[in-house]
Order: sequence, then C-alpha cells, then structure tokens
Amino acid sequence: MSTDTSNKITPNEAIANATLEQIENKIMTHLIINEDKPQKTSELYNKVLDKYDYKGGCIDSEFKYKFALAVKNIDSNENVIKTDSGAVYTTKPFEHTNKLNSNNQDIVSNVLESEKSNDECVKDITNIKTSELYEYVNKKMPDKIDSIMKYIDPVNGNTIYHDFVIESSINYIDHMLVNNTFNFDIKNKNNNTPVDYINDIVVARLFIKNLIVKLQSIKKQMDNIKNDQTKLNKQLNNLRIIQNIFIVIALFIIICRLLSIL
Repeated sequence: MSTDTSNKITPNEAIANATLEQIENKIMTHLIINEDKPQKTSELYNKVLDKYDYKGGCIDSEFKYKFALAVKNIDSNENVIKTDSGAVYTTKPFEHTNKLNSNNQDIVSNVLESEKSNDECVKDITNIKTSELYEYVNKKMPDKIDSIMKYIDPVNGNTIYHDFVIESSINYIDHMLVNNTFNFDIKNKNNNTPVDYINDIVVARLFIKNLIVKLQSIKKQMDNIKNDQTKLNKQLNNLRIIQNIFIVIALFIIICRLLSIL
C-alpha cells in the first residue's frame, strides 16, 4: 500500500515557513534542556535547524534573519544569561515548567540531540550585520522594529546606533541624521557614544555635514531672532512716540481747561 507524500512538508520548507515565535520557542527549549551547558549563537542556530530535521541544502534567507531577531529578543528574557562578546547563552537553574511560555509547542525532554555541524549555516548566521537585520525587519516585520531600535547588548551595552557606526552603515546613518533621530548621547558599558566608534572617512563626513547643517540652522534662527528683535524695537519706538503724543495732547487739554477757568 503506497503512502501519499504529496502534502508532506520537507524540512527545508518547514524552515522557510518558520515563524519568529516558533524559532524563539525552539531556542528556549534547547537552552532549558541544556541549562548547565553554555551555548554559542552558532551552536543554537545549528540546534534549531536540527529540530527541523535539516539534512543540508540552501537555508531560506528569511529564516536567518528571523533567527537573528529571535536571539536579540531572548536577550531581554530575565531567565537567559548572555556572557562575553562571543554571545554565549545559558539559562538560570529553576523548574523547566516556569521557563517556557504558554505558546511553546515543543516537548521538553532530556533526549540527547544530534551533534551534527552545519559549517555553512554557522558562517551565514554569524555574518549577519545589524543593518541587514534592520532592513529585513523594517520590510517584512515592521511591527517588530521597536525590538531592534530599543535593543541593548547585555554584554557590551551597544545599541543600534553604535552598531551602525561600527558597521559603517552609511545609508541608515544618513537617514537618521537627516531626520534627527540619531542618538548621539547614548553610551555603552565602556561609557562610549556611537560617535566614539567612527572609523570610516565617509561616516565622519556624514557627521561633519550634519554638524554644518545644524550650525547653519542655528545661525538662521539667531538671525531671525535679531530681525524679530529689530522689529520689536521699532514697534516699541512707535509705541513711545504714540505715548508722547498722547501726553502732549493730554497736557494741552488740561492747559486749555485751566485757561478757560481763569
């Protein structure tokens, strides 16, 4: 008796259709099962692929970006500990039932997972830049953009503004500068602002150009204030003239009345 497999979803199709929430749950499940074993980002990536029975082949690019966003999201989970710049994750030791959210569809067990390594996948996921992830989320999941904008790396305290400068993401830096949305003052754990990480002449020119534009704007405002002050002074002078005329007329009327009485 033959089995109809026409509607069966392949592992790679399942990976391509994976949701952000599913990926987050699979990451948390693996961390919980291995709570005493630190996990690098690349290891988590491979373990999530294992949960989809991945056997090799091209990984859908959207999955990589969703995974990168999921990792940033779990950084904010109070039960997850991120250590050193290598992005090694562990979970706090307490009851498993308290660590998973109610939507988690994975069964937590102590079954040993395969240790296969997908070198190509590891290379791909570790090379994703913040600017690339921002572009993907902005286009595909705009409702999640706040999680990128507000993300602070728990290890070094870097923000999206630090990352954009470090990565020399010219287009995004320019867009933020033009729209006055770039945060110049925010500091990381080394007490450095994004500007402290400028290492590219083109990026430096962008900030210099923005500074010149702001100085020109300030000068224009000062000129307007001076012009307004000049107008105000003229109005005050006119008011003084009117006031003096009124006084003269009032005195004239009083003198006339005095003379009529006499």
